[in-house]
Amino acid sequence: MTALSTPVRTGTVRRRTRRWLRGWTPLVILELAALLTLWQLAATTLGLLDPAFLPPPLDILQAFRELIAEETFLSSLWFTVKNYLIGFTVASVIGVTFGLMIGWFQLLNKLFAPLAWLAYSVPKVAIAPVVILGLGLGATSKIAMVFLLVVFVVLTNTMEGARTVDRSYVWAGRVFGYTKWQVLRRIVMPASAPYIFAALERAVILGMIGEILAEYLGSKTGIGVTLQRAAFDFRMDDAMAVVLVMVIVTITARVLLRWAIRWFAPWYVASPIGRPGPRRA
Repeated sequence: MTALSTPVRTGTVRRRTRRWLRGWTPLVILELAALLTLWQLAATTLGLLDPAFLPPPLDILQAFRELIAEETFLSSLWFTVKNYLIGFTVASVIGVTFGLMIGWFQLLNKLFAPLAWLAYSVPKVAIAPVVILGLGLGATSKIAMVFLLVVFVVLTNTMEGARTVDRSYVWAGRVFGYTKWQVLRRIVMPASAPYIFAALERAVILGMIGEILAEYLGSKTGIGVTLQRAAFDFRMDDAMAVVLVMVIVTITARVLLRWAIRWFAPWYVASPIGRPGPRRA
């Protein structure tokens, strides 16, 4: 039994390896390595970049090691991540729920769709100081900013997804005796999934921007405060190290979201450039 299972496992590994090599991951790794190498040479050997303004990657890596070794780093990181997750989760649930209802029911669409697009067009950076002043320097204002940057992206994309559902699916559901709410839950929501998932992937990035913006404008702790202090002291290597932390957190959140999407909707696969595509064998 072991002898039979070994070739099977070997073949599986080989298929996964070939699939990985045909994908975008090796290309991205090569591009990133080339970019970092050119950056390092331009800031040191070639002298094309001023290290005071744009430190070389090795200096940023050293600053990153010192940053994560600080006693206050974990508490600041947890403050940022906690607010980010709360705001993103609440905004996603509300955006998907109301987006489906507004996009599908004509009366709700006529009443609330213009208001949703109007609110979406308001620049959130402009109202950020008002949010900070109104809700204070604590976690509430940070959660509110994450919510504002996420909810309208999810809401409007879900609305458009619900409006583009093929009516033949709806007619088929009515033949089977589905009620309006069953049609919404069993037909409209799965058919709108590509729009919803694409919106959530963009919202992952926008949510982090909202969290850092709120912390930068006024906060007692958080990664944004660390970035602000480093930038004001003109410690650009430390500032870039904080940016690296933000990138790591955002990429991790996006990977976790992809895993959640695969778990909730295993039939859905997003292509490397973000468009939905069929699952390949």
